[in-house]
Amino acid sequence: MLEAAERTCAITAAKLRESIALWPDGTFEGESFMDDDGVDVGNPVRVHVRATKRGESIRFDFSASADQTRGPANLRPPLVRGACSFCLACMVSPAPATNHGLLGVPEIVVREGSLLNPRWPAPVSGYVQTSHALVEAVLLALGQLVPGRRIAPGCGTRSITMAGTHPDTGQQFVQHEIFGGGAGATSFRDGVSGTSINHSNSRIASIEIVETEFPVRAREFRLLPDSGGAGRYRGDLGFVREYEILAEEARFSVRAGKHLKPARGVEGCGDGRPGACIVNPGTERERALPSRTADRRLVRGDVVRLETPGGGGFGRPQEREAELIERDLVEGFVTREGMRKAQGGE
Repeated sequence: MLEAAERTCAITAAKLRESIALWPDGTFEGESFMDDDGVDVGNPVRVHVRATKRGESIRFDFSASADQTRGPANLRPPLVRGACSFCLACMVSPAPATNHGLLGVPEIVVREGSLLNPRWPAPVSGYVQTSHALVEAVLLALGQLVPGRRIAPGCGTRSITMAGTHPDTGQQFVQHEIFGGGAGATSFRDGVSGTSINHSNSRIASIEIVETEFPVRAREFRLLPDSGGAGRYRGDLGFVREYEILAEEARFSVRAGKHLKPARGVEGCGDGRPGACIVNPGTERERALPSRTADRRLVRGDVVRLETPGGGGFGRPQEREAELIERDLVEGFVTREGMRKAQGGE
C-alpha cells in the first residue's frame, strides 16, 4: 500500500515537471495587496513573488513581501508551499492528481521575519486572506508563462460571525458564514458570479437554513450589477447579503478584504468593484466597518449589509463582442450607464 502511494505521488510530480518543461524559461513577477492586517487599519500589506523557471524546475521567491504583521495576517511556510503547488496545478490541463507529489515540485524562498515566514509569537489566525493574496500574486506571475490560462484577480474570501442568545430558546448561538463574490475573468471567458474562488470550497448558506437556525431576518440577497470589471471578458459579480438582527444583542465580527484594494483587471480592462460592510445603511446610525473588525455590539433591529467584491476583467472593454454586451444588459449583469462608462463614454 505504501509503495503504491509513493509511486502515485512520484507519477504526479513527474507529470507536473513534464508540463513545466514545456513553458518558456524566464523570470516573471506578480503581486497582490491586502487592505491591512486588522491592526494597522488602512495600511496595505504586500505579497510579492518572483517566479524563475528553468527547464523542468520552478522557483518562487517571496523575499520582497511585507514584514510580519502585528495583526493576525501572517502565513506559515507549509501553507505557502501548498498554495504554490495549487497554482501550478491550475496551469496544467488536464489537471494533475491532487496528492503529496505536487508539493515537492516548486522551490520556495520565504524570508524569515516576513509575512510568509513569521517569527514566534506572530499571530497567524487570520491567514486565509493572506493565502488568497498569495495565490493571486502567483497566478499573475504564472499567467505570463502560460498566457492561455491567465486569470484576473477575484473576490478573495470573507467570513462573518454573529453570536449571542437566541430569544426563542434561550440558548447561545454562533452564526458563522463564509462568502465569496465575483471571480475574475480569464484569457478565454467571463468569470463566475456569486461563487468561491481559487482554493476556497465553501458554498453560500441558504437563506432558509440561516433564518431557521439563527435570530436574523434576511432583508436582501442579490447580485450587484456593474460590480464585475469590464473587459473583453468580464469579471463577474459580487452580491449583497443584508441581515436584520432579531436577538436582543449580538457580537459581530468580519474578516474580509478588497474593501480598499479591489480585484485588478488584466490587459487594459476594468477593476472589480470593492466590497463593503455597513451597519444600519441609509440611517442616521450608518457606519462602515473596516474589512477586518471584531466583537462589535449589535442590538435588536440593527441591520448588517455585506457587499462582496466583483472580479477583475480581462482585455480591453472595446473588444467585447456586441452579442455579449447585449446579453449582459438583458440578464442584468450591467446597466446601460455602467456599460457606457466601461466603453469609455461619459
